[in-house]
Amino acid sequence: MQAVIKEKQQGGGIGVKKILFILFGWEMVVLMFCLFALGLIFGPVFLLGGLGAGFNQTGSSWSNGVEWQPLDGIPENLLQVFKAAGAKYNIPWTILAAIAFTESSFRPGVIGPDNYTGENARGMMQFLPSTWKKYGVDGDGDGKADIYNPIDSIYSAANYLAANQGASNMADALFLYNHSEEYVNKILALAEGYKLQEIWQKEGFGFPLPTSNPQYTGYFGDARNGHSHGGVDIACDYGAPVLAVTSGTVRHSTSHAGGYELWIDTPEGVSYFYCHLSQYIAQPGQKVSLGQTVARAGSTGVSSGPHLHFGIWIKGWIDPLPFLKKVQK
Repeated sequence: MQAVIKEKQQGGGIGVKKILFILFGWEMVVLMFCLFALGLIFGPVFLLGGLGAGFNQTGSSWSNGVEWQPLDGIPENLLQVFKAAGAKYNIPWTILAAIAFTESSFRPGVIGPDNYTGENARGMMQFLPSTWKKYGVDGDGDGKADIYNPIDSIYSAANYLAANQGASNMADALFLYNHSEEYVNKILALAEGYKLQEIWQKEGFGFPLPTSNPQYTGYFGDARNGHSHGGVDIACDYGAPVLAVTSGTVRHSTSHAGGYELWIDTPEGVSYFYCHLSQYIAQPGQKVSLGQTVARAGSTGVSSGPHLHFGIWIKGWIDPLPFLKKVQK
């Protein structure tokens, strides 16, 4: 954005610059205009949480295209069906699971409300009977395609998405499924959340401090100087070992708020953030593994005492507490 300051004179009127020069002198006018320009350039940055890591940035949980629903909330018997149907039709199983959660909370006998088509959507994946006639398939091999059978319903949804080019353009295929951009964004966000949780489940995820009784002193979303807290604060002693929660590549940063900061970046696009550190152990570019000591805790930056601020960045800050609680020692 460029701010253009124009002086407009009418008749014999005195312009803005001339008035300022008369009142303050040219040196003060130059200084005022410089400060104004700096405000335009850097003001939005500070409003978003600072020039450093910005760990107080405004944002809700799983922002910018990632939404949290627990992976273990998917019934185990259906999880295998989602994966098998996805593999058969080249559709991500996470999309199918996200549809089932959104449409019916994984319930097979649901009948939807009246709608403009004059039909009621039916079954776990909420097919209209007219659409089912075209895309319904026998997923479980019992000789009939039953709209209320959860296996048939999942395979039929995969068939529908594949037939509508879901493998190459999932957003358009999902729009045809529900005719709502909001719906499309929700399904994609839920699917991304499921995918990332599956990655953590496979690769391992640990606690960032060697403690059996963590004390949380700050939570995700807490108000902090007009901003939303982008992680959790965990009490610890000064110099306590800070551990890698998973494998990845280290990078360092510093900011006024976070002091000494360390990130662990992973190939999947997930970054783990530690700040207020007193000492780095792992160096930038170093590959680290789960449980490895990467730094020492401290109180650098804006901090009232020794503690560790820990955050997870996936297209935005997310609440790390659900994952930390699963791995508390």
